[in-house]
Amino acid sequence: MPPELLLLVLINQLTGSTAITIFGSSCSTAFVEEPHAFCVFPSQGPEGSISQCQHTGHGPDAWWCPTTRKYCTDAAYKWCPDTRTTYAGSDPGRECHFPFWYKGVEYRHCLRLDARGSFLWCSTTAGNYSGLWTRCRELPDLMPCRFGQPTAQINWSNSDDISQQCVQRGVGDASGGSSWFCRTSLGQERRCPDTEATEAGNDPGRRC
Repeated sequence: MPPELLLLVLINQLTGSTAITIFGSSCSTAFVEEPHAFCVFPSQGPEGSISQCQHTGHGPDAWWCPTTRKYCTDAAYKWCPDTRTTYAGSDPGRECHFPFWYKGVEYRHCLRLDARGSFLWCSTTAGNYSGLWTRCRELPDLMPCRFGQPTAQINWSNSDDISQQCVQRGVGDASGGSSWFCRTSLGQERRCPDTEATEAGNDPGRRC
């Protein structure tokens, strides 16, 4: 059960009520968890339309979604699925799809734009942004390299500018990790992805 509604349920149990009234709408508190159902957006909630996963306010991964078009009436929900790199949004459980186009611009990285400017997000579909999106986890090694932005030159082992391509620092680690580094859209360093046949460049992790 979404924890932010737990208090309302306890109150209703004490009073014998099976519904709550918010902004003039009577909503069921007979919550039903449907773990194998799909998230359904938009759905009519107690405070209006629900169009993305909702956070409970308890823990970073406590996101839930309605599994019915009439959440206020049916009170059916599930916990939003996530991935190693993404969570929540309107298409939870999906990875980012790069590149994608948003307002006529091609992106190969997560964004902080418009109504979602307070967090990183990405499109989960190819081509022009279709309205389906998910939040990006803000972990350097889980975010793509970003090139094309000027950065302050730092003490790398060669003169290449890290804003334009992967740059080499030292040697690879004992586990065989890459010695090439890039920066993400957050300005964080990460190792450039590679394949068994290719490494570095300005499109790392891709084959010829």
